[in-house]
Amino acid sequence: MSIKLLTMLLVLLICVAQGLAAGNIVTIERGGHLLLNGKRFFPLALYTKPQGPEPFRQMAQAGFNLVGAGFDRETFDAAAKAGVYCWIPLGGTMDLSQDRQQREAKIRQTVAAAKDHPALLMYESRDEPAWTWQEPAKAPASAEGLALGYRLVKELDPHHPVTLNHAPRNTVATLRKYNAATDAVSVDIYPVVPPDILHIYAITADGRHGDLRNQTLSCVGEYADKMRAVAGLERPVWMVLQGFAWAQLDDQAKIMSSIVYPGYEQTRYMAWQSVIHGCNGILYWGTHTAPQPGDCWTGILRAVRELADLHDALVADEAAVTLEKDYDELGFSIDVGVETSVRDVGDYRYVLAANSSIDPAAVTFRGLGVPDGELEVLGEQRTVAVSNGAFRDEYVGLGVHLYRARKGK
Repeated sequence: MSIKLLTMLLVLLICVAQGLAAGNIVTIERGGHLLLNGKRFFPLALYTKPQGPEPFRQMAQAGFNLVGAGFDRETFDAAAKAGVYCWIPLGGTMDLSQDRQQREAKIRQTVAAAKDHPALLMYESRDEPAWTWQEPAKAPASAEGLALGYRLVKELDPHHPVTLNHAPRNTVATLRKYNAATDAVSVDIYPVVPPDILHIYAITADGRHGDLRNQTLSCVGEYADKMRAVAGLERPVWMVLQGFAWAQLDDQAKIMSSIVYPGYEQTRYMAWQSVIHGCNGILYWGTHTAPQPGDCWTGILRAVRELADLHDALVADEAAVTLEKDYDELGFSIDVGVETSVRDVGDYRYVLAANSSIDPAAVTFRGLGVPDGELEVLGEQRTVAVSNGAFRDEYVGLGVHLYRARKGK
C-alpha cells in the first residue's frame, strides 16, 4: 500500500472519529432520537452563529453542536473544522404548490451542492407554515405543497432529515397535516414578555406570545407535550427557546417598552423543563439581537455548557422508576409541582427535576432505587442524603436541581 493511500485512510479515520466524515448518515430512532452515524445525537443549536472572530470555535467551546446557515462552502468548512454541524433553511422554496419549476430547480441546486459536505446535518422547511400574524386561521403554506418539496429533498438526499418549525398556535389536528412534509417538528415559544410590551408582531393585545392558559415559563413543557402529540413517537420534537428581548425586535418597542431578556435561571429552567418533558433537541432563536457579551448571552452559554456536559443523559431513555413525592406544607397550593425525569447512564442514575410552580417547594422523593449514601447535586457543590431510596430537597419557584448517584449492584 502506498504512502499516499495510507495517508488518505488515516485522514478518513480521523474524520470518522470526529463524527464529521463525508456522507454522514442521519436517521431517526423511535422515540424521536436523532442518530448521527448510528449514535444518538442531541442538537444544541443556534439559528445564527455568534458574533466576533472564530464563531464556530466559540460555539463548540460552549457546547453547541449545530447552527443554521445557508450553504456556503467556506462557512461549512469552518464549521466542520470546529466540530459544529449545520442545517440549511430552504424556507418557502419547499412549498411546490406555487412556482414549482423555479423552486424545484433551487432545491436541486442546493441539495446537490451540500449533501456530501461533512458539516451537513439536516434541512429546514418553511417556518411556521400553519399560522399567519393577524390572520391566525390562514395557513401561509400548503401542507400538500410542502410535502411535495419534502419528497423531492428525500429523493435527492435520503441521508439527511428535514425539520419543520411551528408557531405556538393552531390545533394539534391542523399541525399534524404537516407531518407528511417533515422528519422532525419543533415549536418556538418565548414566554419572557415584559408587562408593558406594545402590540408588536407575534404578541397579542393582552401581551401574550403563547396561547395556552399557563403564561408562566412552565408553559414551555406544555408546548413540548403538545408537539409530542403532533409528532408521535416517530419524529423528534425540538424546542426553540428564547434568546432575545421582545422590545429589541421592533424599533418603536425599543423606545416605548421595557427591554427584558431572559436571565440565566429562566434560561436554565426552560431548557431543563423541555428535557424533562421529553424533547430531543434545543435550539435558540434571536441571539443575533442580544448583546454579546451580555447577561442574556452569558446565561445561554452557561445553560448550554451544562446541557452539553450531560449529553449522554439527554439522549438516555427514561428509567423504569416511579418517584413518589411528598410535599412539605409551605402555605402554597401544589398544582403540577416538581416535575422529574429519571435516566440511567452507565453506573449512574440521574434525576432531572424542575419546579413548575412560581412558588417555592420542599419535597421528599421516594423510590429512587439506589443504595443509601449521598446524592450529588450537579453544579451546586453539595450533596443530599439518600436513605431507603428517599431524599429531600428544597426548590425556589421555577427552580432546577440535577442529581446523580451510583446505582450500585
